[in-house]
Amino acid sequence: MKSKDQDILRSIKNGDDRKALEQIYKSMLPKIKKLVNVGTEREEDAKDILQEALLVFYKQVMTNKFDEKYEIAGFIYTVAKNLWLNQIKKNQRFVQLNESSVADIRDTNILDQISLEEREALVKKLFDQLDDKCKQLLTYSLFEGLNMKEVAEKTGHTSANAATVAMHRCKKYLMEQVKKYKTTYVI
Repeated sequence: MKSKDQDILRSIKNGDDRKALEQIYKSMLPKIKKLVNVGTEREEDAKDILQEALLVFYKQVMTNKFDEKYEIAGFIYTVAKNLWLNQIKKNQRFVQLNESSVADIRDTNILDQISLEEREALVKKLFDQLDDKCKQLLTYSLFEGLNMKEVAEKTGHTSANAATVAMHRCKKYLMEQVKKYKTTYVI
């Protein structure tokens, strides 16, 4: 470990963490911006990711779990990279959920007149209003592509058939909500 890193760790442990963390933040921000800007032009994402990574680092130091064989910059960059990848995966699941929702809930008589953007927003809004059990069932079966035996295990149903019946009820209920929305708001 570099002597500079040792000074930073000592400062944090002695309670002079603000200055040390600001120093790390300033030195790491350009690297994290470069990492994050691969997929987006939003500077706020880079700042948020760096702040989260700094928090992880700080907690590691304060609980004496930080392994001093690692360089601080490398540790923070690795944490930031993992946080960013997790955020990308989460966003892709969200996008996949929207696209799959529109594709899997096919009732062209109802959805014909609604633009794709409106459909995605509507399905997301109505999906968010489902109870947690229905969200789980539909997410596992439709969006994550698990077979019904796996869905049953994850959701606590006694069998794949029970999970299938429950999933169909949830899907039917969601379609009813789409129809109700269509007749109430889109005429």
